Amino acid sequence: MAIDLRILAIPKNLAVGGSQVSAVDFARALRTRGHEVVVASDDGPLRSKLDESGIEVRALPRSETRTRRIAVMASLIRSVRPDVIHCYEVRQVLDACYATKLVGGPPILGSILSTRVPWFLPESVHLTVGMPNLLEFTRRWRSGPVTLLQPPIQVSNGVEAELPGQASLGSIRYLVVLVSRLVLPFKKEGILRTISAMTDLAPKGFGLLLVGDGEARGTYETAANTANRKIGHRGIAFSGELLGPSAVFASADIVIGNGASVMTGVAHGKPAVVVGREGFSVVVNSSTLGDLVASGFYGVGQGSKEPDPLPAQILAAFEESSPDKLAAARDYVLARYGIEETVERLERCLVGAASGAPLSVGELSRVPFRLLHYRWRRARFRIQAESRGLEAEQADNFVYGRLRDMALPSSRFGTGRNRRSEAQLPDDSTA
Repeated sequence: MAIDLRILAIPKNLAVGGSQVSAVDFARALRTRGHEVVVASDDGPLRSKLDESGIEVRALPRSETRTRRIAVMASLIRSVRPDVIHCYEVRQVLDACYATKLVGGPPILGSILSTRVPWFLPESVHLTVGMPNLLEFTRRWRSGPVTLLQPPIQVSNGVEAELPGQASLGSIRYLVVLVSRLVLPFKKEGILRTISAMTDLAPKGFGLLLVGDGEARGTYETAANTANRKIGHRGIAFSGELLGPSAVFASADIVIGNGASVMTGVAHGKPAVVVGREGFSVVVNSSTLGDLVASGFYGVGQGSKEPDPLPAQILAAFEESSPDKLAAARDYVLARYGIEETVERLERCLVGAASGAPLSVGELSRVPFRLLHYRWRRARFRIQAESRGLEAEQADNFVYGRLRDMALPSSRFGTGRNRRSEAQLPDDSTA
């Protein structure tokens, strides 16, 4: 690309997580293409990758109050003087809107890699989303620019090696790997279902290694200990957090999970099963790949089933795979998520955002009212969920499903629903 940009990238943080890994990979890829990238974040394990690439990191403490954080962000914008600010996830986008307005800074590109786009964000801010289904849904109600930017996947030539914790599994024939942040609530169902599935699969020679860490690790260790007692030996173990995934995917016989971790497993030529919420799980194969790409390798089912189909799906993914099928799935995923393809799309988004007009005072002044409306409705939906006796994860599904499906009317505080015409869609709107 002929235009070299000075970019201030603001990830959620530098902990190990899907959005954060994407932010770091994009920053490194943009630097190799001649752009100047400065990252603003608190410290974390992913800092080492930025240091290796010579990317400057400015401190942006997450523990600050929101007002203080916006002030620090404004000071960084004044100091760095970027051509464009690239923010990841909703809070960073919203804070940057106020910060850049305070100091007359540049436009913002906001990348939303979660499963929803809230309608209180300013309409003129350029947004990217990571799933074709979410792109289609968001364009039904949002009048501002929205583009598809899928998470980047990199394939490294890792060598098979014994992973931390793997030795405790004993003599297994097949290694099942689940790479995930060990948090609640949205990861809970899939991780617990996978742990439970091992009680059926361990007698067939399968062992499960959970790769990752998080504040809910104790919850999953308790479930794993219970499952191991049923199995009669250690069929489930934990490796902790690993920054370099190449050895993980080289060593795995099957990959379980959702989002970028499963995409990366498929890109490394491994059989895979996607687990989501409300009983969703599916084998990755030629008949399911199209739908999985559209949904970001995630899904919401119709509720839990008895017996759980997941053990049979894991077994089928392993037994029905072949070198030709795995290679075809690998090529399909890399054609859509490979770092070379995705960073080119990001460059176009950054150039488009940089050429946009700054936020108006009027537009920014409407955000607090819309945010208050959003929080009020969220509180009401939460009360409804509690009155129905829904458990934590079911309650979150209920609340955010209704917030996602709700759009304010076209009014002073509305989202501008249906104002967007087809002629306004960018040329690269298709997946």
